[in-house]
Amino acid sequence: MIELPVNSAGARRVRVNTGAGGSVFTFRTHYSYGQNQMWLLDIIDAGGNLLAGSLPLVPGSDNILKGLGDVLEAYQLYVYLEEGREGGNPEALGASLRLVWYNPGEENLFKPGDPLDTIGRDYEWQQPA
Repeated sequence: MIELPVNSAGARRVRVNTGAGGSVFTFRTHYSYGQNQMWLLDIIDAGGNLLAGSLPLVPGSDNILKGLGDVLEAYQLYVYLEEGREGGNPEALGASLRLVWYNPGEENLFKPGDPLDTIGRDYEWQQPA
């Protein structure tokens, strides 16, 4: 598990050796102004190839990398927002809005699980009269 050292100042580009088989990724963040104000993330491999572009940094999703294809399939990225703080402003990244990267095989400590697993657990079904 690595908390990515991102911030809302400067070049907004961080190169990280994830330690997973020597994988090196560059994480480039940018803020989208206008109607949909939010932080976005690009992930670039060591060869300069864009693996994912303009991923919205939405807090609470257990893995914003789901569905991005084979290259990032084994990795997980969790976006969390410190309780009681705001994440949708240009100063939030690295302060109240944080990114946690999980290498293949690491357990996501923030993963809430499938909400359908608990459906009906506290409910006793009754046959309609």
